[in-house]
Amino acid sequence: GEERFVGLSLRFARVFPKDAQAPIVLFKVAELLFEKEDFAETAAVLADFLTGYPKHKNAAAARKLSAHSYMKSGDFKQARIAYGAALAQLPEKNAADRKSFSELMATAIYKEAEIEKGNGALEKAARLFQEVSRDVPETELAPVALFEAALLYEKLEQPREAIRVYRTLSQNYRAAALAEQSSVQAGLLYEQMGERLQAAALFTAAAKSMKDEDQARKLLWNAALHYENEAQWEKTVETLLSFT
Repeated sequence: GEERFVGLSLRFARVFPKDAQAPIVLFKVAELLFEKEDFAETAAVLADFLTGYPKHKNAAAARKLSAHSYMKSGDFKQARIAYGAALAQLPEKNAADRKSFSELMATAIYKEAEIEKGNGALEKAARLFQEVSRDVPETELAPVALFEAALLYEKLEQPREAIRVYRTLSQNYRAAALAEQSSVQAGLLYEQMGERLQAAALFTAAAKSMKDEDQARKLLWNAALHYENEAQWEKTVETLLSFT
């Protein structure tokens, strides 16, 4: 049966590693194990394959299958490493695969961060969430992960770190759905710390691109009050005039 085939094939590859058939046999076994959804064993076989035959014609396919195996087995740390290794070997012209691997790598990092968050390791989780935008900045998860990191810093009572991350999000991902909210959140944190000018500047900037006119007016009103309290009369008038 299949189990006997797998056992004999792995024994053959171990006993005769220099035989031309050894890497072919290993890869076939890995494909079979993947189809059987034995993802942990698939990853183990492919690790042997990539260690022993890194330049084999099936190496690229092995790296891809290895990454998928780690992901499906829930080993997100190894999945992230494997997708990174696969990306490093992919030519730039292979845009579709590069995008796919980048999104999967982002997912692996995000899930790894979620596990740390669930375990109560909030600081570590915040760092991991930020690594999505650092390592795979073009992915859809990048701004979402930054927002999660900022929320964790708020929970950790580290407002300046939260502001830094919120502002990174709003500046680097201006078109993202969370960019506007990030500017507002950063402004509110400045407000809580009594840094009214910084809050006013962010509220004004956020209001300019805000589609919700009522919310935009509230932000501009708060900004005008902050400028007034800081005796910034020109800014106060300028902000009030922008209501019209």
